[in-house]
Amino acid sequence: MDMEHFNEFKEINSELSSNVLSDTLKFLIENELVNKISTETNNTRYVLTDKGRSLNKIMYELGVYGIQSEDYENCREEIKKYFKEIFEI
Repeated sequence: MDMEHFNEFKEINSELSSNVLSDTLKFLIENELVNKISTETNNTRYVLTDKGRSLNKIMYELGVYGIQSEDYENCREEIKKYFKEIFEI
């Protein structure tokens, strides 16, 4: 999942207001989890920093913890594989 642009984040979180997304990105930038990169074509990209990437393992483990109920018994391994992909584990 290589989303880097505001509209891409907005597209997958369509119910999220632009203000909330903007504030969240500002928070991530201020805490050095994401870098904001402006290109020559005024196309802004948001890219994880090393510090931000260091949280991937924690996010993966939280996700795995969240699928331990019987509700996920038949698809748990598939979801874990997906988590590994998106968190680059």
